[in-house]
Amino acid sequence: MNFTDAQLDAIHHTRGPALVLAVPGAGKTTVLMARLARLIQLGYPAEKLLTITFSKNASLDMKKRFRDLFPQLESPHFMTIHALCFQIIRQFHPQAKSIQVLADKDYKIRRDLLTRAYLKHSQITPSEEKRD
Repeated sequence: MNFTDAQLDAIHHTRGPALVLAVPGAGKTTVLMARLARLIQLGYPAEKLLTITFSKNASLDMKKRFRDLFPQLESPHFMTIHALCFQIIRQFHPQAKSIQVLADKDYKIRRDLLTRAYLKHSQITPSEEKRD
């Protein structure tokens, strides 16, 4: 891989966090993958490295890219900001072990829960608009 000087600066930066800003398609993810590999090669434990992104698809894509680029290295953690926050809540809230995240596939369950909660609070069955 050929990197620019700015990309190499980001890859070789090891003290503290690094902020990489660039236009789409400029190679930010590739730089991040190379930086992660470098940190692991320098002895930073992969299980202590965390990469956070917004969407689940981006997180899965980054995990796959890392494994494809560096199959010989242990993979760091890749997760969404939502997954990280949920993990924190479950770790530090005593009753959070029973909390579940309702995903899009759980639409009917989520809708039924919202309907029951609305009815309990207002004693009125919510309209279709309020349930969706």
